[in-house]
Amino acid sequence: MYRFLLLLAFGATSLHVYTQENLVPNGSFEEFIDCPVSTTELATNCLPWETWQLTPDFFHECGEVNAGVPDNAWGSQEAFHGSAYACFITYETIDESREYMATALTSPLEVGEEYRIEFSISFVDGGLKSGNLAATNNIGFRFFQDPDYDQLNELQPDNFAHFNIDTLVIDQTNWLTLEVFFTADQPYDYIAFGNFFDDENTEVWNINSSGYAVAFYYIDAICVQKSEFPSCYPVNVVESSSLDLNFIYSTGQLMISGLDGKDSLISVYTVEGKLLSHRESNDSSVIFEDLPSNGIVIVQAVVGEEVISRKLFLQ
Repeated sequence: MYRFLLLLAFGATSLHVYTQENLVPNGSFEEFIDCPVSTTELATNCLPWETWQLTPDFFHECGEVNAGVPDNAWGSQEAFHGSAYACFITYETIDESREYMATALTSPLEVGEEYRIEFSISFVDGGLKSGNLAATNNIGFRFFQDPDYDQLNELQPDNFAHFNIDTLVIDQTNWLTLEVFFTADQPYDYIAFGNFFDDENTEVWNINSSGYAVAFYYIDAICVQKSEFPSCYPVNVVESSSLDLNFIYSTGQLMISGLDGKDSLISVYTVEGKLLSHRESNDSSVIFEDLPSNGIVIVQAVVGEEVISRKLFLQ
């Protein structure tokens, strides 16, 4: 099951506070060792991510010309969340090549528990490969228990995934955000992303070439959490001009006013996508306490039918 937009639900009269943990560490690729200078640096620069075949990419706003955001070797795209994203190959006309990026979960899935898996993808517009670009289906994820794959013992496509998109993904402008619900049947402790299907079972559209072709996809904002929790990552939207919210911060306390008594859902996140606090209200204002004394947070406000996201510098 997946949807193209994340759906946020809220109540009319209650006020609740939630805490959550994203089981995917560094799911928006904001934590890294050094600014990337080239492609291929995900597993060496953006820990704890691993590569299970070839060399997935890590791109960041601070990166050099071929490893930047928005512009990099494979095209141009703003980050869905924060300042970075990853990229992997889903098809190449060389020995069924794939790139698989994987990471250990912070704790194993609990058997019988339902989880929400979220991630956002975007088809590259080509860049250095614009003359050899292809698009595919079958982009998805797969859970593993105690895997032993690495660059010396590579994972090979075997036509099984816990989730895959069965249609071509060809949007080069927007991020496609997917929400999948999965009930754990084993205590999985790893998740991997890529195309787990062989060429015979993969639909390929060679856009500009009848010979060599390669398909790349950007990926960002990956989250695995129990299904009762809200989204890990704020949705990037354009601020509505009809909302006039005021944000006042003082010593760990943030007051947001201007809600006008409308049904509202307010979430405060770190830039890494960790939810700090989450509230539902129909008052004219809400107050968040025990926030960091300094640093950057992202506030997402759903007020009636309108949504804004704002980055705040706390000090």
